[in-house]
Amino acid sequence: MKKIMKQFSLLILLLLLLISCRQEQGVIEDKNVTVLSGSSIIGAIRWSGDGKYGVYDENGRVWLLDLTKPIGEDNPYLLTGTASLALTPSWSPDSKNVIFAYKKDRQNRKEPTNIWMLNLNRKELRQLTFFTKDVREPEWLPGDTLIFKDASYRLYSMKIKK
Repeated sequence: MKKIMKQFSLLILLLLLLISCRQEQGVIEDKNVTVLSGSSIIGAIRWSGDGKYGVYDENGRVWLLDLTKPIGEDNPYLLTGTASLALTPSWSPDSKNVIFAYKKDRQNRKEPTNIWMLNLNRKELRQLTFFTKDVREPEWLPGDTLIFKDASYRLYSMKIKK
């Protein structure tokens, strides 16, 4: 009896392992689930104040997900270039701007990431900070104030000039 229970337990364990492996490989599918991204590193999705849009970084690029349009070839779409490095986007309180840590050339180790702002209506990109070392993880507070940190984890605050 003990031998049968041991074999049965081993069989259950193997079945659970097989199911787990198939789920990790994406074999088990759900027709209600849409894949928006490949198998890459994705940061947290940040939702606009009105809930119509989401921004996230994937492999150092910032993407916009427009929930007012069907998801497909052009949605989500890339907000930053492929040669640049863009991380940790955050919405302005009025949902008109997105801020993120950014550098123009991802291969240039001497160029630090700074905080940049993208106006979505005008498609205008503007540098807000001019640090000589990396700054990251900007957050927009109510009004025109940002907080962010540097590579040494010092926290900074700044007012945005319009």
